[in-house]
Amino acid sequence: MSLLVTWTHANIVGVQAMDDEHAFMMDAMNELRAALVSGAGRALAIDLMNKLIELTRMHFRNEEHLLERFGFPGLAQHSAEHERLLAQLQESFHRLQQAETVSMGELLPARLVSRPRRGPGPAVWPMAECAGCELGL
Repeated sequence: MSLLVTWTHANIVGVQAMDDEHAFMMDAMNELRAALVSGAGRALAIDLMNKLIELTRMHFRNEEHLLERFGFPGLAQHSAEHERLLAQLQESFHRLQQAETVSMGELLPARLVSRPRRGPGPAVWPMAECAGCELGL
């Protein structure tokens, strides 16, 4: 079975903590996909979706903390995009809990699974000097 998302050099943003979290989120997406494809059952899919939402929420919180720390001027807009993506994940989770038929494409916002990177994007440029720093939360 093929993976939904795979880690490549293009995914690296240059901040180890963020790169690690991106890898964990990709693993969680692939784990959810594997469970759905194998017919593992709704209960497991619900647990895995919940895990993905919590990882995503944690990652967004950590990323916003770093962006604030480095004075990223687009933080409000970036945070609003995070809220929109989390709302989409929560809606998909609710549909899954209500025993609705939901495809993998509906479960995961396209922005989470199809965002090719070519090194650090605009959101992480202010953090470039933080490549070796700890989150300090």
